[in-house]
Amino acid sequence: MFGRWRKSSVTKVIVLYSYGATAGINRTIEEQIFSPILYIPFLNITNMKKLILLSSLAALALVVSNCSGSRKLAKAAPKLNFETNLKAVVMSECSPCHIPSKGGNKKPYDNYANVKTDIDEMIRRIELNPGERGFMPFRKTTKLSDSTIALFKQWRADGVIEK
Repeated sequence: MFGRWRKSSVTKVIVLYSYGATAGINRTIEEQIFSPILYIPFLNITNMKKLILLSSLAALALVVSNCSGSRKLAKAAPKLNFETNLKAVVMSECSPCHIPSKGGNKKPYDNYANVKTDIDEMIRRIELNPGERGFMPFRKTTKLSDSTIALFKQWRADGVIEK
């Protein structure tokens, strides 16, 4: 009943091509000559319904394994922007030196363009310890809180968005 067979080295599946009619079923010549019968030795699958069930379970496992709650939460977090999240911090922590309206004579950080240009240097300087050369905020004797420094870093990581 079985004429030729081919063994695939990649998937370890044996496909047998049947010659001749199956008892009680009328089939065309093409179906008689090239009808594959799938046989997976280690699973002993010879029935098409079992194959469909196994394929469906494998697809479901693939979908479920790629679903992760942490990925959804990470994507759901809104990105920080200058106007909403950072401007108030800059106005309170960098004044009066970098805010011209409060009498500052240093580079103004009351606008987006200047903060965007200097964000790397700002983060470097606010991470320094008091007493180190270049420490900011200059007139304060304590370092900014970790959450405030993290806000600057997160804004940079989000792509320095203006609005």
